[in-house]
Amino acid sequence: MNVARIPLIVVAAALVLTGCGQVERPYSPRQAAEAAAPEQEPEQSGADDYKPAEPDAGSGDEPDTALKPGSGTQTIKVGDDLKLRIEWPDDPDPRLKVAAEYYVGTRKAVVEGKDTYDHNLELDAAVRASDWVRGVTEDNKTFRGVGRIYDLKVVASVGRGSEIWWCVDETGMRLIDATTGKAIRPQPVWTREQYGEGVAARRGDDGVWQIRMFTPGAEGCTR
Repeated sequence: MNVARIPLIVVAAALVLTGCGQVERPYSPRQAAEAAAPEQEPEQSGADDYKPAEPDAGSGDEPDTALKPGSGTQTIKVGDDLKLRIEWPDDPDPRLKVAAEYYVGTRKAVVEGKDTYDHNLELDAAVRASDWVRGVTEDNKTFRGVGRIYDLKVVASVGRGSEIWWCVDETGMRLIDATTGKAIRPQPVWTREQYGEGVAARRGDDGVWQIRMFTPGAEGCTR
């Protein structure tokens, strides 16, 4: 673990317990603003017909419709054109499910054309997640292809609070126009490199884990 980041983990966990203030951060994945105004790249011939990478050959897994934490890779089918893969660690910690639900849920909300997402999110986190979803769908955009999350881990725990990190690989996904089905050009940066996300979550009196805030998350996410 990066020693320089330990104080942030402790602060985030403490805030989960006390509810005092929020840790501000650039919202990920790569900002709703990037989806609306992607990083510039050279135009390419036939760019509108660009198709994202297909699922790994020989994976042998059939798409599911619900999260089932367990060792190995699970594939979730979202609509007709998007698959999301969760690479669960061996003997996964039950707390990791709240992170995977958030990842799958926000992408599903986009595919379904919704403008909010608040499942198991406390107020500030729900606002930020909804802003991200709305930032994509209000411009009539959606996703196609294959996305995945990996290296999920609980990095800190204090009482009922925990901080969870994971890595995201959406290089096999494309942002597309929901009406025409054509890829948006230029594509945003998250289609070209992996990135990290993180959340601080809290277990309620009912035993349900909810995300309270977003944290900088994992670094050095490469495959």
